[in-house]
Amino acid sequence: MPHLADAQFWASAGLPGTSVVLQEVYATPNEDTLYYCGTLQLNGVSWWASNSIMRLTAQGWDTLGVVHGVVTTVVHWHDTLVVGGAFTTVNSDTMYNVAAHVNGNWLPFGVFQDLSVRRLRIIDEELYAVGSFDSVDGDTTIVGIAVRRGGAWHRVGNSVEQDDPQLLDLTSYNGSLAAIGLMGNEDGRGIMQLIDSTWQLVGPGIQGGLSGAHSIMEYQGDLYVGGQLRLGEGNAGQDIMRWDGSQFHALGLGLQRELGNTYTFSDCRAMRIHDGLLFVGGGFRYAGGIPADGVAVWDGSQWCGVPGTLTEAGGGAMSIAFYHDTLFVACGWLADGDSVNQAARFIGASYIDSCSGPLSTNSPLPLPEAERVFPNPATSVIRFTPPFSRNEQAVIVDALGRIVVSLSGRVPEFDVSAWPRGMYTVLSTKGPATRFLLQ
Repeated sequence: MPHLADAQFWASAGLPGTSVVLQEVYATPNEDTLYYCGTLQLNGVSWWASNSIMRLTAQGWDTLGVVHGVVTTVVHWHDTLVVGGAFTTVNSDTMYNVAAHVNGNWLPFGVFQDLSVRRLRIIDEELYAVGSFDSVDGDTTIVGIAVRRGGAWHRVGNSVEQDDPQLLDLTSYNGSLAAIGLMGNEDGRGIMQLIDSTWQLVGPGIQGGLSGAHSIMEYQGDLYVGGQLRLGEGNAGQDIMRWDGSQFHALGLGLQRELGNTYTFSDCRAMRIHDGLLFVGGGFRYAGGIPADGVAVWDGSQWCGVPGTLTEAGGGAMSIAFYHDTLFVACGWLADGDSVNQAARFIGASYIDSCSGPLSTNSPLPLPEAERVFPNPATSVIRFTPPFSRNEQAVIVDALGRIVVSLSGRVPEFDVSAWPRGMYTVLSTKGPATRFLLQ
């Protein structure tokens, strides 16, 4: 990392109790109240009997209810706290997977049958729920996604064609809705948009049997999708990519656990827009080729790393929120080497560490032809036009995402005559990814 190893950028959020698994951190739109939810053990009692939603205000931490099950999501909607997850009771009262906190009391907020509610989202002042439920309030036409209108839950568009769909998240995009999860049609899977009341695949969808989307958000007019997205399986970017309405694009080198490694996943689990910047969180250690341990910032043209270390001991930033302009994360057990009970807050002077410099994001990957590699198709020697600059770093990966060679400095050409025939991808810290065919 470019910053000092002994510098402290993260500290414990001070969350009471013992976290088992935290699912989400959420702040109200005015950033004056913060919530953590998931599974927590309080007062030495098992989490099953003591799990609660944790709330932070100017008065400090307090608890809301005893939830018999897992809470995966919370939102403030019309001054009402609504929570979702996989639970059956709150304060011993029966409530199936969704509940509302009104005037200090917990009330049922619909019966979501089977499995769970994964995420609650507020879009255009309306409340949406997505998950793996197969009916709501007895209506079996409401599957995987529902909207709250007129005091009741309703279906959103036509039913998703996927058998037993499991939706993970939802966002607005181009005046409509876009969702990710186990959903699709005969043309593809993983990401769909609601057009004229019909769920339609976005582009080619998520490619490959191992890749999957975990986060989605509209930013600067484009649709960003993150998750475990492997470049070698045909996805446009590594763990994150951008949809411009007609095709997907890479964001430079994307997100990586190990620099240049596009074969394994690092994951992008969270996205949040703050002060005009897109903050992303996950298990990565590099963003756009620069160090970014768990949290990175994208401004539309370049990556910047958020200083500090969150990925120790298998950790990372699984959810992010801003409370009074301070970044809070749901993470692993350690942050900058200290125990944080899976909840940390940023204490550094600036969210920006080093930056990648402007990247071209307008060329989709894969490309039918790559202008930088010549000739294409190639047979023995490839030439780079223009040659790599002195400070540029690049890797060439095969169709499985394995690094074949790493390049740095001024490299005008390279001998590939001994390589197996097939498709290769050139990933650079200074420009768009390009493909070439070796035959």
